[in-house]
Amino acid sequence: MERKNIFLYILLGIIAVVIPIILWQLNLPIISNSYGINYELIEIFGFISSVLIFLIALIEIKVRYKGNLIDVLSIIVWAFLSFHFLVLITEYSFKSWDYECYEYAARAIIYNKNPYDILIKHPITGASAYLYPPLIAQLIAKLYSVLKIICPISISGIKNSNMTWYLVFYLFQCYQFFSINLAYYFCYKFARKIGLKGLKPLFLTTAIFLFNSQIIRTLRHNQVNIIVLVLILLGLLYYNRYTVISGLAIALGVHIKVYPILILLPWLLTRKWRVIFTSILSFFVIVFFQTKFFYDWTIWKQFLIFSRTSFPKGTYFRDNSLHSIVYNIIKLLARLTNFDTENFGIIINYIVWIVLAGIVIWFIVRYNKRKKNYLSIINSSVSQYTIQYIDILRFYGHSMDALALMFFLSPMVWAHHYVLTIPIVIWAYAIKGKDKLWLVSLGFFLMLVIPTFDFFPFSYTRIVGLFILLLLTSPCNLHNYIKEKLIHNSIRGNDKRINELFDFL
Repeated sequence: MERKNIFLYILLGIIAVVIPIILWQLNLPIISNSYGINYELIEIFGFISSVLIFLIALIEIKVRYKGNLIDVLSIIVWAFLSFHFLVLITEYSFKSWDYECYEYAARAIIYNKNPYDILIKHPITGASAYLYPPLIAQLIAKLYSVLKIICPISISGIKNSNMTWYLVFYLFQCYQFFSINLAYYFCYKFARKIGLKGLKPLFLTTAIFLFNSQIIRTLRHNQVNIIVLVLILLGLLYYNRYTVISGLAIALGVHIKVYPILILLPWLLTRKWRVIFTSILSFFVIVFFQTKFFYDWTIWKQFLIFSRTSFPKGTYFRDNSLHSIVYNIIKLLARLTNFDTENFGIIINYIVWIVLAGIVIWFIVRYNKRKKNYLSIINSSVSQYTIQYIDILRFYGHSMDALALMFFLSPMVWAHHYVLTIPIVIWAYAIKGKDKLWLVSLGFFLMLVIPTFDFFPFSYTRIVGLFILLLLTSPCNLHNYIKEKLIHNSIRGNDKRINELFDFL
């Protein structure tokens, strides 16, 4: 994608969002609906976005036609996949229980109430469990207030606040569509950056996004996992070249869901001080505006109190958190043995902490082994280009471990959270796809393809798939992958070519 076209595409995206809003209120005789006035808006967006996809594909193909045929094919594949995303967005554009939680939290902020008060429930849906940091609810509340002023929605000449709330939801769905396209693009770039060439990154990324039940669940439940994935990938892809963008991306990710803070670990371990500083600074700049210039900390205090005292822990079979696994195993054993459950919760917490401590130790061992392997190679006779290449792969090894660690530390791990494991699948394919393709595919299938169900213990397929991929991407396997690449390029007689092959910058 040429840089000069990026601004054109951003403008076209804004137009694709705004035109449906204008047409929605004009009551034109050439526009009707079959599912009500609300759904009419998202269907118009579907039509305008179809034109947008077709137009962007034509522009890109025209630019690339005399160049690399792989680039042309990548645009064609993207266009078809983007239509697939668009169908998912338009077909699932109904407010889910999860979205009602966001919206009800935003309503609470507007009326100066506590969005984390679990006793206050939505009168129709019963939604109340807003579990995230304040940013999402604050942004939705602010968006509603702005739209109410600049774009008041009226039906038969009467202003209707519920229609304004639907307009907020429409913009949320638009952002979902653009986010999933960005996620696909960044995953493709990540696949190329770690060494996959030719058609491999295109077909691999497309297959992962196409055969992915967790993306469907994310869209169906109006979840925010896709934008978190985009922010994490931004942080990982541009930490060297665009420090500000990388740091800001991770800071935003932490403000949406706390656990992207673990991405700071690879930066810390590899001493990326500039991007760490940028990320921390960005985090507090956002807090500065959230708290009215550090004056009003009320909502952050409410969030911290809720996190400490009322945050739920996993108990459902489909919840793949450590707490859920231990809870349901102990619960089953207690039933079979008539065990006294008086101290049930305390026992579970102790076991969870012991298991978690073992897992953290395992990750520390992985880090130390990766560092040792790194030092053993750079201490040998290799060029600066080779050292740079190895350092990047070592950094991504740490980063994939940090991503995986999120799923062990979180008190609740729903199926749609596994959207964030897509980079781990790509990483595993690069490291062991050549000789262990069936195992990589099994891990991918267990995490992202298989449907969600409550059937003990088979509901824990996702955590099993994650363990498989972690074993495949062990430091030893990464070390062998690096040596294979180095030998391959030394045979070519040009060590400098490594820099060109893997697009370091």
